[in-house]
Amino acid sequence: VQGDERDIILFSIGYGPDKNGKVSMNFGPLNRDGGWRRLNVAVSRARKRMIVYSVLRPEQIDLGSTASEGVAGLKGFLEYAKSGKTVVSRRSDIKLMHTDSVAIAIAQRLTKLGYSVRCNIGCSKFKVDIGIIDPTDSGRYLLGILIDGNNCKNSETARDRFVLQPNVLNRLNWNLMRVWVLDWIDDRDKVIEQIIAKINRAAEIPVEPAKSYDVIKPLPNNQIASYVVSEPVVKLAVAEYKTAKIPIQGNSESYSNPIMIENIKNAAEIILDAESPISKKLWMKRVTSLWGITRGGSRVDAIFTRAISRIPKQLYSESYNEFYWKQQEYKDVCDTYRVADESGNKRSMDDIPPQEILCAINEVLNEQVSLSCDDLVRETAKKFGYSRTGNVIETSIKYAIEKGVMLKIIQKMENGNITI
Repeated sequence: VQGDERDIILFSIGYGPDKNGKVSMNFGPLNRDGGWRRLNVAVSRARKRMIVYSVLRPEQIDLGSTASEGVAGLKGFLEYAKSGKTVVSRRSDIKLMHTDSVAIAIAQRLTKLGYSVRCNIGCSKFKVDIGIIDPTDSGRYLLGILIDGNNCKNSETARDRFVLQPNVLNRLNWNLMRVWVLDWIDDRDKVIEQIIAKINRAAEIPVEPAKSYDVIKPLPNNQIASYVVSEPVVKLAVAEYKTAKIPIQGNSESYSNPIMIENIKNAAEIILDAESPISKKLWMKRVTSLWGITRGGSRVDAIFTRAISRIPKQLYSESYNEFYWKQQEYKDVCDTYRVADESGNKRSMDDIPPQEILCAINEVLNEQVSLSCDDLVRETAKKFGYSRTGNVIETSIKYAIEKGVMLKIIQKMENGNITI
């Protein structure tokens, strides 16, 4: 799952007991470090409904034999799918919510006016302070009221309070209204009038009837391909690193011959055209290897520098390397990030420009929403084929993160996590 959302998702669990009824606690990627994120993305893609198919029952997953967060999450998800909200226990970090006195006062006034209301609606840490029930459908709320009281205060950031939480509720077809405590203290009758006006407007909006879904009949084999192709395809930003194909040009002795400078310049220009943006270190390595040179030096470097001086290009010096771009092609963020070439050869992370690393960071954050800096470094390194991080990898990716924050392409949240 790469982040696609659908109204209804059919979710199949591909694990189960063997013929003797034994269940292996090896769940592939879920067992790995950070595997719970894969599960989190997978189970949160359905907008309206998810149907789970599984021969594996939650009680068959023995958490005593594994410490994996991903496996524990799978067990909890299957319990929820099987039993619904009744199985969800209160998290230890969620304190019992007490209804604000302002919410109680508003609810009492609305009740006296004949409206059915409920307070502190929700199963999570975030609650809707007051919900006005639709008199024609007891399972629907005409209006949700958010008050700047305890529930608002318990949200960690202003972005959570005023952007993320309302957006989620709006997507769930909630009509929302904010009531400020100071407005209530200043003029209670006016606030009640505004609430009633909002309720009346909400009551006039027709409710969309639930869609009926016909049973999908099996397609003939000759139609399956066209049916599958009609689904939208998620375009990933990853691309193969394309290397310039140039035959060997000579040996180390001929490289130093002054008449060879034009050949060196031409080879360098072809490589830049095919592999831009490219670090100076990698560019020189790619050029000198055509003359059989495997180790650099001051003389080799001087010849290379003189050869490329006549090539149209753009130079951008970063803290850990110099990078060359084709003329007029520089971007703050690349459209793609390039991984190994067709032979499986990977660039060192300090040979990858930060603009390209930022592209991979964007893809990770699109999949994961937000991550701590260390987790973001690890997940970005995996995009380039590195399962482990080291000093060079951490330095290069953290530099790209800081560059992205400076350019306001990504941002650091108050809790230290990074998001788009």
